[in-house]
Amino acid sequence: MSGISALKLVATKRQPSADPKVHRRRKLVSKIGEQIQFAKARKEGTTFAPMRFKTIADQETGARRTVELPKRVRPWWWLGDDGKTYLCIKYGAKTLELQKGKNAIEAQGLDEVIATLEVVMQAVDRGDLDAQIETLSGYVKRGFKRETLSLRKSASV
Repeated sequence: MSGISALKLVATKRQPSADPKVHRRRKLVSKIGEQIQFAKARKEGTTFAPMRFKTIADQETGARRTVELPKRVRPWWWLGDDGKTYLCIKYGAKTLELQKGKNAIEAQGLDEVIATLEVVMQAVDRGDLDAQIETLSGYVKRGFKRETLSLRKSASV
């Protein structure tokens, strides 16, 4: 047997991409995971530098190549004036409102921040925060639509 006859051929259809809710959940779970790793690194006194790939063009030759660069990660927690640590959950550049009028979680230090992030990650994975994520996602979409409309208006003038 050689060539095509050596392969296992099947009849199937490609499944449609994941539900948008599931995609948003996975995205947020991934970002929370980064925050957990970042907090653990801070606690141990080490640095956390996830890498990302970027395609750049050489100015002299014009050739494009992919380079690996460190991704900038900002902490979602901060130390308040009262000595307590506060944590907010971000979806993109927006802060997630966890309950009506409440957008932060109070913690006693990095250990509790890590534990809290793990609890929130499980809640997001179960779908407990889907409504809040959907709301923020809608704000982001509207921002893009306004920009697109203004670009069309300026192009037609």
